Amino acid sequence: MLLSASFGIGVQAAGNAPELADKPETVVEHKDGTYFGSLRLRVPVRKEIALAVLTDFENMERFIPNLSSSRIIQRSGNVYLVAQEGKADYGPLSYRFTSERRIEVHPDGRILARALAGTVKAMASELSKACTLMAMTAAWLARAELSSRLSEWHSR
Repeated sequence: MLLSASFGIGVQAAGNAPELADKPETVVEHKDGTYFGSLRLRVPVRKEIALAVLTDFENMERFIPNLSSSRIIQRSGNVYLVAQEGKADYGPLSYRFTSERRIEVHPDGRILARALAGTVKAMASELSKACTLMAMTAAWLARAELSSRLSEWHSR
């Protein structure tokens, strides 16, 4: 959902871009206190637009509905330290979250992220992209381990 919400801006900017070829494929599994997730989707935007949206850390709260704050704490070349705050909703239940991540943007299009601090106990993700002239296919893999407090809340 993060990617589809993020690319809404790029799709509008593309004008008469082609429709999505496939519905997003999402898988989330829980095993031994750790969540594993994957998302694969195709969006009708050029590589430059996709990368601009995916790395617009200072404005993400404008187009990702559950974020209330997103800012770059530090940047060195292609490595960012990003702090974000927001609220996650699960039906009638919700909780506030914080996240401080180290994010590396690689020339081959991969974006690697690792949690340094925040609500989750541990988190790592990789976003890889394959681009054609007018479309991008994104594959996102993530592993997250909730803090003990969140894990207890979620298992109820």
